[in-house]
Amino acid sequence: QALIFGVMVGMAIGLQNINPHMLEGVGFSDVTAGVANCVFQLASVAAGIGVGTLVKERCQLQRAIRIFHRVALASSGGVLLLCLCVSINGTSFASQLCLHALEMIQGASVMGSMPLLYQESVYTSHPASENFTTGVINFAGVAFSAALNQIACTVSGLQAATLVFAVVLAQTMFFTAHERRWKASAADVSLNTCA
Repeated sequence: QALIFGVMVGMAIGLQNINPHMLEGVGFSDVTAGVANCVFQLASVAAGIGVGTLVKERCQLQRAIRIFHRVALASSGGVLLLCLCVSINGTSFASQLCLHALEMIQGASVMGSMPLLYQESVYTSHPASENFTTGVINFAGVAFSAALNQIACTVSGLQAATLVFAVVLAQTMFFTAHERRWKASAADVSLNTCA
């Protein structure tokens, strides 16, 4: 689970660096790409704080993480489709509005999920300490982010958008498979509190 969540944390960290290159590479101006990146980051803060204050039970936490994964996948697919359209047709006012909306949703779902991922990992890895658990996730996330940044900066903007979507798709699939396996093998009902 730490590796799966580490990839999501790495994607959150990496997207802050990849977004400007990716968006400029498909045809958005540097100003539009910069504003979209700011929207991504501000939405992540709002989502992390907002959802974090509403989640009171482990069942809610697990449900929120599942929803964040699905929204991250959908928004990453939306960004890829928008990048494809812009690379073919060029930018317009409508494409800029769509970009900001998608970046807001992507930031909220990818980076906004980080506090929840940490919290669930601490629950799952008990009796390991919170510092150890989050340290492992951060180590995996930073290593993945560094590799992702190196790769994404050497390819075109559209290829970077495709890479982001592929990684989010793979991460969501691994998360779903892990979650199903964990629930199927959990003998202790207290560890598996949410259907």
